[in-house]
Amino acid sequence: MRQMLIVLPFLFFLSPQSTLAQPLERVIQSLPIFVACAGIQTDTGALIVGVFSESQDQVNPEILAQFRELKAWYRETVISITLHDSVLVIPVNKKTLSKFNGHILWVIDADKSSKTLRKLSRKGVFTIAMQNEKMENALFAVVHYNNISEDKNIEKWRLVKFVANCTISPLRFNRTIRKKDSYVEKGCD
Repeated sequence: MRQMLIVLPFLFFLSPQSTLAQPLERVIQSLPIFVACAGIQTDTGALIVGVFSESQDQVNPEILAQFRELKAWYRETVISITLHDSVLVIPVNKKTLSKFNGHILWVIDADKSSKTLRKLSRKGVFTIAMQNEKMENALFAVVHYNNISEDKNIEKWRLVKFVANCTISPLRFNRTIRKKDSYVEKGCD
């Protein structure tokens, strides 16, 4: 069973009303597309999404609800690839990270967990970070968003760089992601 591990820096979860909320919202909305483009599938019917924080014992329930309530999980094109009939979102902390057996894991913060995350990546876990160049050598993918608006009161967040590091993961993106202008790969065939 393929698994997916997604990493986001803690800053994007601190203030949903802040200027950083838009890229978080864009990535959350894109999660089912990332899952489908990586060919992630479940054989149990339930797609298990974990949300990990190294610094917190418990992830905010509102954050868990955001992942659970994504409408895109139930689009026919996503279901035809992932083969899920439900989505289960669970909190994961530093004590439970190494035992996580789900398909998708978003990491809020992981300064000291990169070794464990790298091990999960090598097992076929799809790892992704947002706005974190330091994680490009430890994770399968890192996405970078920029506000391209010249007006500081208007936000126009765009994906400007999508880095895939195939040297640490057996997973590969399909052509849907690979053909994007923002896509950059390391060691992918």
